[in-house]
Amino acid sequence: GTKLVGDELKYSHSRKDFKRLVAQKMRDNMVDSDDSALITKKFWSYVKSTSKSSRIPECVQYEGQLRNSAADQANLFNTFFHRQFSDASSYDIDLDYSNDDAFSIEFNHRDIRKLLSMVNSNKAQGPDGMHGKILKKCAVG
Repeated sequence: GTKLVGDELKYSHSRKDFKRLVAQKMRDNMVDSDDSALITKKFWSYVKSTSKSSRIPECVQYEGQLRNSAADQANLFNTFFHRQFSDASSYDIDLDYSNDDAFSIEFNHRDIRKLLSMVNSNKAQGPDGMHGKILKKCAVG
């Protein structure tokens, strides 16, 4: 009996002390930084670590599709965002190609490889349907 209660009290106090120390370190870490973007990232990281809620629900539904696993939910989100931003343009703009010869654009494999390597592979695919991971892999080699 009493040993278990004593151990439970020690654990409870140690946990409170640890949480207090982590919170203090986070506050100190945010004050010392010169980079405001880093402060924002650290702040939201701290908020996330102390929050008891999840940013993505256990179950996601879109167009009659119900998904539970993280991978299936990610694919469902990807489908949703791809559909939101992939509709053909309805603008009726008359384009003038008569001066195209005046503009010269040079491409080389190094520049293209550099641009492809900077693609954010965590973003949803664009209107072309190409996923960023595929484009990024094209930069390798």
